Amino acid sequence: MELTGRDYFSAKKKRFQSQAAYKQEQQAELDALHRSLLQTYSDVVHSPASDGIHRTYLLLPRSIEAELWQQVDHWQLQCPHWQIEIGEALPPYHFV
Repeated sequence: MELTGRDYFSAKKKRFQSQAAYKQEQQAELDALHRSLLQTYSDVVHSPASDGIHRTYLLLPRSIEAELWQQVDHWQLQCPHWQIEIGEALPPYHFV
């Protein structure tokens, strides 16, 4: 069934509104995640987004790695619009 006239523009408007709402929710989740990171850890660096990927670097002792994994699971539940991953630890004195 092809939409015409008002129905077409109404459907187009609803699609645009749902996309805008999704982007707003996604940005709100990212902002909340950044705030949580800054409250939880003292040495946090956010890099500019490239190709839709937001990277955050944390300077942490290896002794709290298990705690970090638990925290990531918690953040993933709070931010369903994002895929949160932990990369490999950088070697000592590797500056980003």
